[in-house]
Amino acid sequence: MSSPSIRHGYLAAIGTVLIWSGFIVISRLGGTSILTPYDILALRLTTASLILLALFGPLPRPHWQDGRLWLLAALGGVGYGVLAYARLQVGGLAHGAILLPGLQPFLIALLAWLLAGERPGPERVLGYGLIATGVVLTAIPLLSGTGHAGQWGGDALLLGASLARALFSVLTKRWAFSPGC
Repeated sequence: MSSPSIRHGYLAAIGTVLIWSGFIVISRLGGTSILTPYDILALRLTTASLILLALFGPLPRPHWQDGRLWLLAALGGVGYGVLAYARLQVGGLAHGAILLPGLQPFLIALLAWLLAGERPGPERVLGYGLIATGVVLTAIPLLSGTGHAGQWGGDALLLGASLARALFSVLTKRWAFSPGC
């Protein structure tokens, strides 16, 4: 029988996969409907806001005046969402499924190094190498030129979304904001 911490670890890993894959699949489904990326983002943020309001109550007044929180909302909410949804509206699911979660570790590590001086240790460098190998192997059709003509522009949107989310992650840690403030 496994210990509770191992069980929690597996549950967290399964939850992460479900959240990421659900985000990408639902985003793509929304992108094939009459909804615009802005409509999908509004639905996402409204739903999340209502859930957070029910769980934590209203945000205290001083937080509404904190420009750092507004910047985080612009990066991790609006910027990430609009760019990711715009890309998933115009193209296939595979690139979003590969590039959105595949770029995150690298961009976060790079920004953490540049903005906070956090150098990755040898274990992380090995992990980044394994992730890079997986991303490159799954992106070979694009790299070999078998992707469609608009693929590069769409992938630039994914890069922008990943950069916005990475900057959000690094700044959240640097400014020591907890999810519930």
